[in-house]
Amino acid sequence: MHPKLLKHITSLEGSFKVWKNANPYQHNPWHYHPEYEITLIEKGRGTRFVGDHIEQYDDMDLIFMGSNLPHEWRSDLMSDKEPDDISSSLAIHFKHDFLGQPFYSLSESDDLNQLFERAKFGIKIKDISTINKVRYLMYKLMEKTGFNRLVIFLSLFNELTKCQNYKLLCSEGFANSAFHQEYEKINLVNEFVIKNFKNSISLDEVASTIHMTPASFCRYFKRCTYKTFIQYLNEIRIGYAKKLLVEDKYNVSQVAYECGFNNLSNFNKQFRRITEMTPKDYKNKVFLKRSKQKESFQK
Repeated sequence: MHPKLLKHITSLEGSFKVWKNANPYQHNPWHYHPEYEITLIEKGRGTRFVGDHIEQYDDMDLIFMGSNLPHEWRSDLMSDKEPDDISSSLAIHFKHDFLGQPFYSLSESDDLNQLFERAKFGIKIKDISTINKVRYLMYKLMEKTGFNRLVIFLSLFNELTKCQNYKLLCSEGFANSAFHQEYEKINLVNEFVIKNFKNSISLDEVASTIHMTPASFCRYFKRCTYKTFIQYLNEIRIGYAKKLLVEDKYNVSQVAYECGFNNLSNFNKQFRRITEMTPKDYKNKVFLKRSKQKESFQK
């Protein structure tokens, strides 16, 4: 049985809500809400779903999402029987017009308007300095009240608008698609692929999940995501390969077969195409990033 796409109702405290999730961490299922959301995973790892984008996440994962964009963080550390006592995160919910609609007509708001436009795709912040500043300001927001709280919130937006090292997540086709019907269909495809990507998947099998012929499915999928199903499947497999590489339990050849690739050459080719680096270089880069983050947090 496939999980449903749930509408999540947020009770805002004033113009926005900020809180910390921890001990045990409460993971929401695949859901959406009208509020914009900023989420920082302080600690944890697993699979992040934003629209039709699927990627492995790790400590200090900072994402800014627009209104009604479906999403989920699915922890690798949580079993079916036990709560997730390891993960922790900070989150903010707010509505687009929390400052009043005339505010966005000001010339000084141009950068903020551009940030909100990008947020409909989901924005992953990659700059470590920006992540640390946003984390600091999110904690300050939980301490302050009144006008000081609003000033800090605007300072947080200032940091996000200045950041140039970011990645847009979901495809243009998904971000602009008709709302419920398209999301539900893509959700079914996502769930089928997540359960079966380690094995061989035929177009007949995946097309049947949304009751289409293979030819119709290929046209539909390309229209919704601006990519072919094979491109999408390879991205899922490479996303899982990244997870295995940094866990350091398998060599590169073993990782390739664990992810559903039937030969090492194709795995290396697809990994380089998607990440623009070799599996070994990616692994070294992640370990270096973690080392720098630990040094930064200790200061």
